[in-house]
Amino acid sequence: MKAQAVVIFAIIMLFLIIAVIVPFFMIMNSTPSSSQQGKSAYDPSIQLQGYQVNEVLKGNPFIYYNSSSLPYIRFYYYSTIIPFNITSIMYFHGTWSAATGNIIVSGNYNLYLPKYVQNYPILIITSLGNIFLLNPNTSVIMSSVISGIAKPDVAFIGIAINGSKTFAVSINIDISGKTQITPVICEMKSGTYILSTPNSTIFLPQYSLTGKFENWTTIGRVSVSDTESKSTELTVFGTGLVTIVYLMNTQKYPVTISQEGIILENNYGNSPSISSLNASIPISIDNITYSLEQKITVNLTYGYHIIVFPSPVNITYNYTLYGYTVKDGEIDEYKINSYNSNYMISKSNNEFIIYVNSSGYLNINYSIQERYYLVEFKNNFQLIQPYSFFQHNYAIFIHNTSPVYGDIAGQLLQLCINGKNETFGPINSYQLEKVYLAQGSYNVTYNYLFQLNGNFTIEYYNWLDWPVSSNQTYQLIISYPIGVDYGFENPDNILGNGTGNYTALTVNSPLIVVDNQCWKYGVSSNPTGSLPSSILSNSFNSLYSLVIFPFYLIRKNKGQTNAIAFFMLLIIVIAIGVPLLLYESTFHQNSIVQNTITNNYVTIKNDEYKSVTLGHPSIYYNYNGSIDFLYVNSTVSFPINLEIRQIDYFTNGIWRNLTTFANGSSIDYPITVTQNSEFSIPKSVSGDPIVIISEYGNMFYLVLNSSIGPMPLQSTKGGVIILSQIQGNKGIYTTRVNITTNIDTKKENFTTPVTFTNDTGSFFVDAPEYAYAINASGFPYTGYFHNWIVLGNAKVNSTKSSDIEVTLEGSGVSLIANYTLINAKINLTLYTNATRPIYIGIDGHKYQINGEQIISVTAGYVNLTELTPAYNITKSTEICTYGFDGWEYGKTYTILPSILLFIPPNSTPASISIYYEHLYNYYTISISNNISYNPVLTLNSTTYSSGSYWIKEGMYNILAFGYVGIVKATIFDYWGHSTNIYFQNYTLGSTIVYIDGPGSIEAYWSFGYIQPLP
Repeated sequence: MKAQAVVIFAIIMLFLIIAVIVPFFMIMNSTPSSSQQGKSAYDPSIQLQGYQVNEVLKGNPFIYYNSSSLPYIRFYYYSTIIPFNITSIMYFHGTWSAATGNIIVSGNYNLYLPKYVQNYPILIITSLGNIFLLNPNTSVIMSSVISGIAKPDVAFIGIAINGSKTFAVSINIDISGKTQITPVICEMKSGTYILSTPNSTIFLPQYSLTGKFENWTTIGRVSVSDTESKSTELTVFGTGLVTIVYLMNTQKYPVTISQEGIILENNYGNSPSISSLNASIPISIDNITYSLEQKITVNLTYGYHIIVFPSPVNITYNYTLYGYTVKDGEIDEYKINSYNSNYMISKSNNEFIIYVNSSGYLNINYSIQERYYLVEFKNNFQLIQPYSFFQHNYAIFIHNTSPVYGDIAGQLLQLCINGKNETFGPINSYQLEKVYLAQGSYNVTYNYLFQLNGNFTIEYYNWLDWPVSSNQTYQLIISYPIGVDYGFENPDNILGNGTGNYTALTVNSPLIVVDNQCWKYGVSSNPTGSLPSSILSNSFNSLYSLVIFPFYLIRKNKGQTNAIAFFMLLIIVIAIGVPLLLYESTFHQNSIVQNTITNNYVTIKNDEYKSVTLGHPSIYYNYNGSIDFLYVNSTVSFPINLEIRQIDYFTNGIWRNLTTFANGSSIDYPITVTQNSEFSIPKSVSGDPIVIISEYGNMFYLVLNSSIGPMPLQSTKGGVIILSQIQGNKGIYTTRVNITTNIDTKKENFTTPVTFTNDTGSFFVDAPEYAYAINASGFPYTGYFHNWIVLGNAKVNSTKSSDIEVTLEGSGVSLIANYTLINAKINLTLYTNATRPIYIGIDGHKYQINGEQIISVTAGYVNLTELTPAYNITKSTEICTYGFDGWEYGKTYTILPSILLFIPPNSTPASISIYYEHLYNYYTISISNNISYNPVLTLNSTTYSSGSYWIKEGMYNILAFGYVGIVKATIFDYWGHSTNIYFQNYTLGSTIVYIDGPGSIEAYWSFGYIQPLP
């Protein structure tokens, strides 16, 4: 009996639970009618708030704050007048105070404010709970909706007070560990937060002002525990505004800025003297340019200031010596050497940041880094005068097809400048070449011969001015250097003569250098046994080369048992049922909260997009090369003002900004469309796909003869455009991907962006899993497929799958494959077999690789470029050249110098090998002949004079100048064994010589056709 009683008790308790507790939870979680009534009243309020904000941002009314001596707010309606009920207007003068009470604006109206509001930011608070913040002389720049939602918006503003002026500034603030920069609106739950700023002092270089933290001020349902502490507690009850205030210091101090070391005087020095052509040097103080001679005094406000001095700076002087002046004869390069000041200074290169807290000074010391002098080069061509007394007294050209005397164009004099040979001389005839050379000595390494082609006739006379021989005509004449003179005013110093044998050119002042050349050799037009004219300009067989590409890659009685069973059942019901009821309650409440959260920006953006698709306005890309905006179906919804931030067109694989109209006038963005409009675009752009980007971020893609929104046109055929983009934190990157579609009946691959004329029918389109875009510096952005964006009228079976089915509805549509940017990092191991460090580019950055190195890169596509195509190993008699051979990644091997590899985000550490191979050698070859004439010979098309040269291994056609009897070539092989090659050159034909080691080539002369002039 006892056991049965227990069972009966358990059954009774179970029924009690079911009959009492469950209904209790249901009653407690049901929404009372009063709540439903409140919600019925609440929802329209939220809708009205959003509608008011949307209308104001559309310019209905347009609100402008004129902060003049008689401040007022201008309200102007562009369309239907909607009463604007203002609860209060507040202004900030260290704290927020009321400027007006309740006002209703019901038309175009100037609302005048008290004079004391001038130059202060204001807040317009409406009866719907909206807040509009305006700076002096601006229109609405920021709005926030006040409502009782669970996560209200809190706005943070930075204010700087400078005497009578107040303006917004950007300030770093920290909200419980999260950094923000004002002005900013944050979505925050009700509660307490730690609010602080790291900036006790701020510097505003654009205003040349420094300020210190003053206090925090709040309005709305927010408060701070300590208004005068940089770090305080912020309590959020609802929507509100928090202002951080800085007081700018306006006290000014005289600061003297000076420089020493730069000569800016006239007639400085005695012999020589220099006169500066620069009266001052430019310096920048807080981005304002000043002219500094020796010193300048400026009044600067208390705090930080940025002063930038030029370094290096070049000063040009007129150079005078012995009464003779060379204009622009000297240039001195100055650099900052040291500085001294009574201020605390932070220096970076030539930029000085000083902290002014009293009157003081900043002195910069310059020193000469390099001194340059003007050196003028000229040529002096002549005939040798006189000749032997018994033969000729002088000779003249009586006929010449080109100038033959004086300063004829020709850069013949070769000097060694910083280890590199450079030639100098006039580029144009009778016009000096002027160059600036640093003070010092320069070796004259060679003086070249010069030749002229044409017809030249010379006549010779004796001392009695009688012609002594018949005239001689030459088709080619060759000069020979007879001496180089140089000097300051008069070039009376001799450097030397011939092709070599020169002393160093010392540059300690401006100089004139004269290269004297005489016409010494000539080729007669048709002398006996003379060379055919084709010999004068030799052409040789090209050197054959071989390119090798390697293939390298778980009992006592029955009653007790029943009782225990019922108790267990009771526990299970309580343990499972109650949590489930609590979960359902929480879930239901959360869904109610979430449904009340509104995002004003998204609402405005969606309203704009909906308005355009409903025809307010419709956008049509016309065949005639215009973009038409037409307001239609006005009974459906309210028309908007469409503000266009930019228009881009797609050409040559790149989206470019449209900057001009068809008439050539510049487009002044943003463009506001308020009525039916037509924009004509240039013919060069007409026909290209375009995208119209609105102020709220909507992107309207169109192809030629397509539209978005209804158009009253005879033809509404719009077509299909398929695009692709990567969406990151900092914006959208356009990209090109290969998509597969059967829009044209059969399955084909296309590269985005691609357009089709279809406006009806169904088709499928498939986009790849990954996409990439490369910026100008070579960094690749990789994205993985996220969704399809459909702009226009079309049905799709899914937007989350990369392969979708599309059904067209008779008008244009844009399908955008949207990818999400990959930011994951992976380690990349690079190995090279190069025997010296090499450089490679990875995603636009330069790295040195020596053996093996691990580098962290962004996963996805990696852009690799070899930056060391070849390198040399130099020995005493040979130079071994090694060249880039290829990349190896997994089973992939490529010889391309620049590659784009795909490394998946979830891949194991990747490894890439960079290989180099031996290409060829250069050997030292000594070239000489048995006479002093140069040049000696040519190897292929290169001319060599006597001396030792680095010559690349290989087969060469050798040709000695003149009528050479024997040429001897001695070449050493790999083991150092020499081989002598002798060949005769009587026919002046080319002969083959193989260079596969160091050696020498010597030519033995007999006689030749290049003859001295008589």
